Amino acid sequence: MNSLTITKRLWILIACALVAVLAVGVIGYTTAVTAQRGVTQIRDDSLASIKILAKISSDFQRVRVNAYAHVASTDDAQMAELETRLKGFDDAIKDGVKRYAALVTSSEDKALLEAVTQTTSRYIATFNEKVLPKSRKSETAAALALMQGEMRGLAQAAGAALDKHIAFNEKAADDYATAVSAAIARGNQITLILFIAASVGVALMGYFIVTGINKSLAQIQDNVGRTERDLDFTLRTAILREDEIGVTAKALNRLIERMQDNLKGIQTRAQTVAQSAAAMSTTSGQVATAAHQQS
Repeated sequence: MNSLTITKRLWILIACALVAVLAVGVIGYTTAVTAQRGVTQIRDDSLASIKILAKISSDFQRVRVNAYAHVASTDDAQMAELETRLKGFDDAIKDGVKRYAALVTSSEDKALLEAVTQTTSRYIATFNEKVLPKSRKSETAAALALMQGEMRGLAQAAGAALDKHIAFNEKAADDYATAVSAAIARGNQITLILFIAASVGVALMGYFIVTGINKSLAQIQDNVGRTERDLDFTLRTAILREDEIGVTAKALNRLIERMQDNLKGIQTRAQTVAQSAAAMSTTSGQVATAAHQQS
């Protein structure tokens, strides 16, 4: 790490921050897509299936009501109208089964749909074969006995099949909603953990970078100040890292070393001049003494 330049460290810090932001964004987007998919699944599959089954159940109850009305009626025109209604409700049930078949999601779902189809068809077929002929002949007692006996059992079986199938879809919707909620909660937790980890990591990296820069600069400033104050050209700045500040510290050390060498050279030459001056002074004194003695 000490061999990295400040520029590279800053780029690493920026890259880490970008990676963290990208990761948080990806997880957030994935969570949002999961939630949207869950809402779509529940709306387009589970709720649509329950609505179709509810319509089938409603149509079947109308079949039962109109079947009793037919048995109770003695008017041919009213009977004809009731038979038309019964045919319409029968067609509506078959259409509902056909529409639901396109939404089947599993083998269990398919088996439950077949049970609904069989029980409702058996009820209507039995009514048409056994009850309707007697009702048309105004054999009310016999027709009513069938309605309260065999037909009641068939109606209960169809109702139970419908209730079981609706309960299956409600449970499927609840299970899917629970799974989606868990996925969203898990995504939120991962996002929070990643955000905290990235924030701490970026903060620590920034702290160490700033601390390292401040420490290096403080050492350079201290040595330069001591050199200026004490004229001590023997001081050297320790090279803590091979970055821009380290390069500057090396250059400063070379500069001070050259200044020290220059000062040593100046001092040496000054000593030489002083020695020469002293020798000349001695020589001049000797010449003056000799001249004085000769005179």
